[in-house]
Amino acid sequence: MAGAALAALAVGAVFWPRAEDGPEQVLAQGAGAATQTLPAATPSAKPRAITGNDAFDQAARLLELGVAGDLSVDANTRGALDVLLASLGNPPTAAELQGLEEALRRAMPGEAATQAMALVRRYAGYTSAAAADSAAQQAPTTLDELKTLLDKTIALRRKHFDAATAQALFGAEEALSRHALAVQAIEADPQLSYAEKTARIKTLREQLPPEAASQEAPETLATSEMADKINALRQQGATAAQIEQVRQRYLGTDAAQSLGEMEAERARWESRYQAFLQQKKALGATGASDMNAQVEALLRQHYSDEELLAARAYDRARHP
Repeated sequence: MAGAALAALAVGAVFWPRAEDGPEQVLAQGAGAATQTLPAATPSAKPRAITGNDAFDQAARLLELGVAGDLSVDANTRGALDVLLASLGNPPTAAELQGLEEALRRAMPGEAATQAMALVRRYAGYTSAAAADSAAQQAPTTLDELKTLLDKTIALRRKHFDAATAQALFGAEEALSRHALAVQAIEADPQLSYAEKTARIKTLREQLPPEAASQEAPETLATSEMADKINALRQQGATAAQIEQVRQRYLGTDAAQSLGEMEAERARWESRYQAFLQQKKALGATGASDMNAQVEALLRQHYSDEELLAARAYDRARHP
């Protein structure tokens, strides 16, 4: 059912990036698009390459300060941390870490920079551990497996961060994930009528904490039904126009058009990424000694200067 898929997507976004995710999902992961703060190209100016200290300075400016001048940690910080890690090698070298620390000290007061660097190191340790866990585990296929995975992920985060920091970085997403699982359990219950399911889901939504409710997609039984119909049409070889008609019937013309454009953009990004990945794998098979430099050159063949940070983060998340 589409409901199961939707729940899996909602929870899966917390643990690993999906094949259909675009760069904004990898960088933001439900925490407000950090990529929106990256400078965009202007028609009248030739884009300038972002390399070396430029990349560190640009990434460092994504972090925010609190009213007391210390580091402000909230849901948006996670996207900034992903971009900061993407500006480093995998794993980062001592020189890269030193360069990043210098950039942080240029961008913020001393104590805030110390806090930021410590957070970067903890976040790097967490993402490395999470990638290792993900590589050793099969993707969940049932509600129980999803719940177990969520519990394990939350425990891993509390191992790497204190409770307040973990809540600031991941709390809203974790609440949304539990909410998605609870919604799926309701949708899958054959003993409940449509009206009963709708009422229970409404009650669950009202119980979401404000920070999670503000990030929730307007998921309803109607959109689940729409997903089922679109999936069936695609399996039957439906045209784009036929799928668009279904979307318009459920979402309205403007929302359906926006969804179609978003899917098209994701498809274009993924096509470019797959072309890059194929070349990267071929390069890896050669055992090149300057692998990092050659991978960077490949990235620049497929992405503009303004897209590089997002592309690095996307590749890091897809293939740690």
